[in-house]
Amino acid sequence: MRRAASHALRNAARLQASSARLAAPVPAAVGTASRSFSTSSPSRFFFRRPTKTASDLARDLLDAKDRDRPDVFSRVYPQLVEAAKDASSSSTPAPLSPDELRALMRFAVRTRRFQLCLRIYNDMTRVFGFRHSLWDHNVLLQCLVQADRLPKALEWVQAIEASQGYRPTASEWNIVLQGFRRKADLAGMQQVVARMRDTGVEPNVVTYNTLISAAFDQGHLEQVRDTVRDMRTAGVEPDLTTDTALLVGFLEAGELGSAREVQTRLRATVEAGLRSKSKATNRQELPAVNALIKYEAIIKGLDEALALTRRFGDDGLAFDAMTLNTLFKEGLAEVETAAEGARILERIEDAADSTSNRRTWALLISRLANKPGGATEALEAYQLARDRGLEPDSGMVQPLLDAMLDPSQRDEHRATVKALYDDLSTSSRTYATAPDVGIFSTILRACADSEAPDLEWSRTVVKDMRSRGVALDGPTASAHIIALMRASATYDEAFQAYDEIRALGPSVLDLRAYNAILGAFTSLPFSAQEAAPPKLVMEILSDMRKSNHPPNSATYSLLLTYYACAAPTAFNHVAHLHSLIKLDSSLDPDTALFNSLFMAYSRTGATSAAYRIWDTMLQYTMRSSAGAGAIAVDSRTLSILFDTCGHDGTTAAQARARRVWADLDSGRLRVERNLKVCDSYVEALCRFGALDDAEAVVFHDMDGQGRLPRSGVSTVEALLKFARKDSQDRFEAVSLRIQAERGDLWEGISPEAKQMRRVGRDDQSTRSQESQSSGFFSSSTTAAETLETAQQSK
Repeated sequence: MRRAASHALRNAARLQASSARLAAPVPAAVGTASRSFSTSSPSRFFFRRPTKTASDLARDLLDAKDRDRPDVFSRVYPQLVEAAKDASSSSTPAPLSPDELRALMRFAVRTRRFQLCLRIYNDMTRVFGFRHSLWDHNVLLQCLVQADRLPKALEWVQAIEASQGYRPTASEWNIVLQGFRRKADLAGMQQVVARMRDTGVEPNVVTYNTLISAAFDQGHLEQVRDTVRDMRTAGVEPDLTTDTALLVGFLEAGELGSAREVQTRLRATVEAGLRSKSKATNRQELPAVNALIKYEAIIKGLDEALALTRRFGDDGLAFDAMTLNTLFKEGLAEVETAAEGARILERIEDAADSTSNRRTWALLISRLANKPGGATEALEAYQLARDRGLEPDSGMVQPLLDAMLDPSQRDEHRATVKALYDDLSTSSRTYATAPDVGIFSTILRACADSEAPDLEWSRTVVKDMRSRGVALDGPTASAHIIALMRASATYDEAFQAYDEIRALGPSVLDLRAYNAILGAFTSLPFSAQEAAPPKLVMEILSDMRKSNHPPNSATYSLLLTYYACAAPTAFNHVAHLHSLIKLDSSLDPDTALFNSLFMAYSRTGATSAAYRIWDTMLQYTMRSSAGAGAIAVDSRTLSILFDTCGHDGTTAAQARARRVWADLDSGRLRVERNLKVCDSYVEALCRFGALDDAEAVVFHDMDGQGRLPRSGVSTVEALLKFARKDSQDRFEAVSLRIQAERGDLWEGISPEAKQMRRVGRDDQSTRSQESQSSGFFSSSTTAAETLETAQQSK
């Protein structure tokens, strides 16, 4: 009778649910205003709301917890603290009790407001005047574990007794142990147990159950059996949870013989417990019952599992959503359509006398979405769930988004994706059903699709994230910023994408992330004539300083190289960056930075400034030996110098180049000359018109017998290029000498370099164009290469 009445109520609820199907509205574009640089305070409304008391704010806070509204919770708690401080001088009691504050801490942990949990912990003594108990440390350990700060959690649990006077129990140690299990760190778990014993705390049944489950997670069945033996040897008796974990673990590992042995023992224990207890108290056996139902479904099939479910129900056991999910997982194997899944689910609901929840429907949606071309059936399942009146959550929507945003189906389902997100974001009323970080990350990736970018929608999504207090972690935020930048059409759009996502969590980006963002921003291919606006670059540098990640040598090297290569009139940009470098007190300059500055001045034609950089580096080299991190001339510095002197071409430049080469010969500079350095010097000699000297270096000095490397293809190609510009006879003579003395190189020379043609006066313009196309240096260096080199040098 009770089962029939419950079934009728479920049907009535389904009929009352909205039958409206999911439309596909496109969210209105929400623009984000550009940065305001005004320091004036915003105008305030003339009338003020009545100020709430600490008691009023405390009630609002508890109500936000009960309604699962972490956004309201985060906004109201600071107001409560201020009100409590104002009332601290009076005899008014604290607005919240210690138990209520602990409940708020747990809520902060559950909703991943870890900083807020830590603040409440500190405020318990500083603001509310309570003394910490061991329970407070228990919750704080949960916070540290959930925030993935396991070393700090381990340090904290070991220091509780010395710092607070409370001796941690096995419960506190087990929290840390669970954290290492989440990280799949079995060795770390063993270390935790060893430290636990060192402090005089013996592992309990929960400790061993955690070790057993972790071993199952990793597929180490022998370790499971060893842990059970250790457990009995230590005098710790397995409980119902132990056998439940063993049964589920052996089933999922395919160890059916071991599972059968555990099932026999567990079923006898459960049935005895159900007979001896009242219907109101038998729910503690429910996890074990679910495990037995899972066994029945795997061994004998869904029909036998449903029959067992009915028998337990007739004994008065009330099932939960986990029971339905357990049955449904096994019944999904043959499901091909949404209608089939709904029919199986109705059978399961009738057998368990319970109603499916979002998790159950998420299983069906995920099953269908993961099938080839299954997005349509998965969407139908989603519609069926909505017709039942179920409020969607991220678990239901994420599989659909993943399927519909597959490159092969993206264009077909673009409007539906927007409608799904809109349905999820507008239907959500609690933290449990709100879009999670995974949903936002998926949508932002879709917005940055290079084939069809949608920056307007990304701004809508980021605005929603801001209103919900959702932030991305550092690597994810950096990746999305870079992707959206590359999907932008202008530098302003790219900067806006950066600015909006950074505002979600300014502290999550570190120095590496900022450098990657700057590297992406300065490599956007908008126009060959347009460089990244220095004003926007300066904004990013300012954000780095505000975030306590000031620019380092790699940052400045990247920007110097970029502006030297990209901006037609880059001297002012280079000089401005040089001024910032000199004024940056937190900067520790290195050789890579000086090389970038040297190259930037050289490329922009500021040879006097470039030579000053060289002289400075030379002084550093002469004063001390180049230790780790020291500023000193290296092979890249020499290449830049010879290239600069070669393009300068003055008498002083020629003298400088020859003097430095002589210093290298004598060993005075203590720098090894690699092939690139030698190639640069050979090209400089050719630009000076000293082809005889250049030939002597190529064929005599660079014979591989002395301290210089053997000449390569790049060396002789440079010699050929300038010999051809000199005369036909010189070109032929150099060609013949290469074939005679370095025949091994002749086959590697490009056909263009081998081409023999007379160069007359009519070819002067052609020669000029060829010279310009070859670039300022013999081989250009990109900004990204400079950043990589600078980071490696650090």
